[in-house]
Amino acid sequence: MSTSHNDITVTRDEKNGKVEKKPSGQLQDCVSYVFTLIPADPPERAIRLRRQIMALYSYCLLWAGTIIGVELSAFAPDTPHLTLFSVLFAINLVFFLIIRSGLSERFADPSLTIVQMATGIVLTTVILHYTRELRGAMLSIYFMVMTFGIFALDRRRQMAMAGFTLLCFTLLGGYIHNLQTRVRDQRENLRDAHRRLEAIAVRDDLTGLYNRRHFLERLEEEISLANRNHTSLYLAIIDLDHFKQVNDNHGHHSGDEVLSRFGRIASQSLRKSDLLARYGGEEFVVLFPHASKSACEAALERLRQQFSEQHYDFAPSLQTTFSAGLTAFQEGETADQLTKRADTALYEAKSHGRDRIISLP
Repeated sequence: MSTSHNDITVTRDEKNGKVEKKPSGQLQDCVSYVFTLIPADPPERAIRLRRQIMALYSYCLLWAGTIIGVELSAFAPDTPHLTLFSVLFAINLVFFLIIRSGLSERFADPSLTIVQMATGIVLTTVILHYTRELRGAMLSIYFMVMTFGIFALDRRRQMAMAGFTLLCFTLLGGYIHNLQTRVRDQRENLRDAHRRLEAIAVRDDLTGLYNRRHFLERLEEEISLANRNHTSLYLAIIDLDHFKQVNDNHGHHSGDEVLSRFGRIASQSLRKSDLLARYGGEEFVVLFPHASKSACEAALERLRQQFSEQHYDFAPSLQTTFSAGLTAFQEGETADQLTKRADTALYEAKSHGRDRIISLP
């Protein structure tokens, strides 16, 4: 047996004496309507809600593609896809509730097409910012967003949305161009810094010539080539005569000027294939690959003459000279043996009065 009171139906179970109360009539219809995702009535609203759900499906696919792109390095590793799509889904949930409740029907555009397209365009622009190789392919998402409102908007609004899309893309393109320019400048600065570091690693700060460490590395290489190819190789060690007196009498700045002057003259006088380096203090070394003894002696003699003709503002009467020891590489010997023999030749040049070149076999 059942009785009805307003919107409540009371049912009595005569067998066990229980009484059940169930919603009936209008109240039952309201409860069913609230918990129905897409109600059938009114049909226009149902169509709008289905379009909204289709848009959510599309965003889910885009999110999945973004995650895969990050894993494949097609997107920047710091792409905040979780934050972006969480905000996007929250905004679309608000759109869905507004449409579902019927509030959107108070507006001129009950489908909220304009704001939904604008949301999609902004998201696409942000996603494009983080893309790398796929930036060209990702542009097609703009067209997908535009098709969302192709049937819901009149020509004027379509043109307005197309202009908004172009504005977002232009702003993104300008930002990316500026970013790429900044990256190129930074890379160029890094290359310049790398070149300077390389120069510092192999060059002497004062004279600009190669330093001792680089020379010893090249000496090993040249000895290996001479052994393998049976070619000639000569080594000269040069020591500036009485250099300590220059420092003592005229100061270290004057001594630096003499060292720098010798480096410039020697660089201009010797062949490009000759390896010139500052060996330490006032000592310099020259490696002559593929040269004869007479050519090496002539080059050193020419350098000695040019150096002795130099004039200095800090001491007009100062005459600078150097002593040099020259020796030839002998197959099978080490770099130390070659260097010691050149040093012996230098010692003989100094012991014979300086300002001369002594050669040893």
